[in-house]
Amino acid sequence: MNEVAVVFPLVFLVDFLHLLSCFDMPIAQLSNGASRYSLKNGAAIALDSLLQVSFHEIPNEFRYHAKKVNFCSIEGEGHISLPCPVKETEAVSALKAVEAGAIAALTDLRYGHQDRNITLDLERAATFLFAAYISTVDGMGKGDPNVKSKLIGISCFYTTRWSH
Repeated sequence: MNEVAVVFPLVFLVDFLHLLSCFDMPIAQLSNGASRYSLKNGAAIALDSLLQVSFHEIPNEFRYHAKKVNFCSIEGEGHISLPCPVKETEAVSALKAVEAGAIAALTDLRYGHQDRNITLDLERAATFLFAAYISTVDGMGKGDPNVKSKLIGISCFYTTRWSH
């Protein structure tokens, strides 16, 4: 089976994460009147933001289906399972929604256009992040300062403003 992936340069992703950290937190009302952060609302806001800042980079066919993605969570509104100030779960969910939109658009090319029911599980999207967190290259993890020496030919994605 062939896989289709939507790839964004690292600098764009870092800018997108910074943009997300500037938004107010989406809040879900609980039945007892208390408020709690909602990952589902956060993912929807992240997707809207991503589609806005990448208007010229994402084809309209991808965008059409991505806008219709339904975010779900086994926790209802979604508890924070990966606490992080830069909202990584929301960001990766938005990227996965665009990827789902791309796959739906490609499916339209083969089988004809139709509205599709696309559901994205927030917990599964968050586990996608762990592949990067736990992977190693020659025994070096993400936090090892020498791991950058293994990124041959990828230096074009880095800028000096993020080097601190």
